[in-house]
Amino acid sequence: MRPDPRPVRAACALMTALTTALTIAAATTLGGASALAQPAPRPRFAPAPEPPPRLRLCAGPASGHYHAVGRLIARALQGEALVEVVETKGSWENLGRAHATPPQCDALIAQDDSYEIYLYENPNRAGELERVTALYSEHVHLLCSRQARARSLDALPPGAGLVVGPYGSGTYITWQLITRLNPQAYRPIRAVEASAEEGLLRVADGAQAQCMLSVSALAQGAVARAHDDYGDRMELVPVADPSFQREVKGRVLYRPSYVHKNVYPQLLTDHLLTQSVDAVFFLQGAWWRSFPLAAERLLAALAQLQPAIQRAVD
Repeated sequence: MRPDPRPVRAACALMTALTTALTIAAATTLGGASALAQPAPRPRFAPAPEPPPRLRLCAGPASGHYHAVGRLIARALQGEALVEVVETKGSWENLGRAHATPPQCDALIAQDDSYEIYLYENPNRAGELERVTALYSEHVHLLCSRQARARSLDALPPGAGLVVGPYGSGTYITWQLITRLNPQAYRPIRAVEASAEEGLLRVADGAQAQCMLSVSALAQGAVARAHDDYGDRMELVPVADPSFQREVKGRVLYRPSYVHKNVYPQLLTDHLLTQSVDAVFFLQGAWWRSFPLAAERLLAALAQLQPAIQRAVD
C-alpha cells in the first residue's frame, strides 16, 4: 500500500503560509521604522510677492495742472506702482532731470514743443524717452495792454516788450521755438523774462512791456487773473501767424484753435483765433523695459483717465 501524500502536502502549505506571513511582518516593521526615522516634510510657503516698482513722475509746480494730473495718475496706480509726484518748475526742468546721470525722473509731463527744443540742443539724448500720449491741449494766449492796440503777435512792432515767462518755463520754451519758426517777425521783439505775477504788473503798467505770452489750459493761471483783475486794462490778441504750422522734424507741433468769447468775457469781444500745443506724457525706455507689466497697467490707466484729466484742466 502506498503512503498517503495528503499530510505532507498540508504541512508544506502550512510552512509556505508561515514564511509569507513572517516576510510581510518583517517588511512592515522595517518600513515603519524607516518611516519613523525620516524627518517630517517641511511646510511649503508661497514666495513673497514682488513689491510694486517705484515711478518718479516729474510734474510741475504744486499748484499747476501737471502736478494735478500727476496726482490722478498716482491714485489710479495704487497697488501697481509707487508713484512719487515730483514738484518742479515745469517742462524744461522735467526734461533735464529725466536725462540726468543717473536719471531723476522715470516719467514726466512736458509741452510737446519743449521736448523738440530739448532734443535740438541735446541730439545725443534722442531715444531715451518714449512718447506715450498727449494728455490735453494748452493754448497760446497773448495778453496785451489795451493802450498798445496790438492786432496780432506777428504784428508787434520792433522793440516792443513781450513778457515770455521765466527761463525754463513752458511759455519761455514756446517763445524760443517760434522765434526759430519766424525769426524775421519775432527776433526784433524785446523778450522780457519774468514770472506771471511780475508780467501782469508790467503789462498793466505798459512802460516796460506791452504784451505777455502765456501757454496754459483755458481760464487758468495768469490769464484767469488778468481776466478777473485787469479786464479794464488788458485784452487777448490773436495768434494767427501761419508760421506756427511749419514742420519741426517732420511734425507740426501747433494747431490753430478758437477760444469762445464767453471763456474770457472781460478780455474778448469776439471769438479768438490762437494756437494750441499738447501736454505730453513721456516714460523712460529703461523703466518700460524693466517693468513691462507695470508699464502696461500705466498705459491702461492713462487711457481710462482721459475724461478725468480733461475735467481737471477745464
